[in-house]
Amino acid sequence: MTKQIYLVSDTAWVAHNKPRVISTEGVREIAHRFGWKFAELSSKDYEDVKGVAFDFVRERRAREERAHRAERIPQEQ
Repeated sequence: MTKQIYLVSDTAWVAHNKPRVISTEGVREIAHRFGWKFAELSSKDYEDVKGVAFDFVRERRAREERAHRAERIPQEQ
């Protein structure tokens, strides 16, 4: 099974005196170019963090289940 890489951008530190270094679209493009998953959140909002973490776990479990099902299917000869 291949490993999935997640690029998570935390916007909690972004402020008027600390602007973004790269835009959301720029980060999304980098993630897409490398085949990574991307999520943007603010660690100031716990619900954002929790939601992203749950999505990652749900996705991982689904991949593992698909791989497990594929192993159980008899190979044609």
